[in-house]
Amino acid sequence: MPRDYHIAAERYRPLQVQVLIIAESPPAFSTDSKQSYFYFEDNPSGDMLFATIVQAVLGITYFKKAGPRKAEILRQFQSERYWLMDAVERPINKIDGRRTSDGERKPLIEMEQNRLFERIAALNTDKQSNDMSIVLIKDLVYKCLAEPLRKTGYRVPQVGKIGFPRYERDPATIEGIRSALASRRRV
Repeated sequence: MPRDYHIAAERYRPLQVQVLIIAESPPAFSTDSKQSYFYFEDNPSGDMLFATIVQAVLGITYFKKAGPRKAEILRQFQSERYWLMDAVERPINKIDGRRTSDGERKPLIEMEQNRLFERIAALNTDKQSNDMSIVLIKDLVYKCLAEPLRKTGYRVPQVGKIGFPRYERDPATIEGIRSALASRRRV
């Protein structure tokens, strides 16, 4: 994982993760100026994934752009034992400045599966913490990882794909996440 993404994410990792949200990868940008990432406290633009997830899991509807408020919300996300991890630790939405298709991304996600499973296993080393649930964001991530995760013994409570938000606070993504969390509580 590029160091700046890793440092930003690790700053907010809970000691014991209750709900692990797995997205595809950190975003690639056309310049060295990284604009938006879930764990970046300071990014100049809006962050549709962050705004959508915090509304779904924390009920926060007022988040617009990064700043001091984002760090506070990240601390709350952490204290409630949520954490977002990427299936692939490097950006794959663009390669060599070119936008990639799902057909190009699928083998990259599959190649990283063993490494992802190692990273997941390292999260909660306490055997008493097997109650962690995993929520998969983006259709391709679900298609590639849901069954392998379940076969390995991880709880993936969602019954179908949860799409990546198309815009901030996308109601379909929010409903998908909330439905998965409700299914988790019934298990």
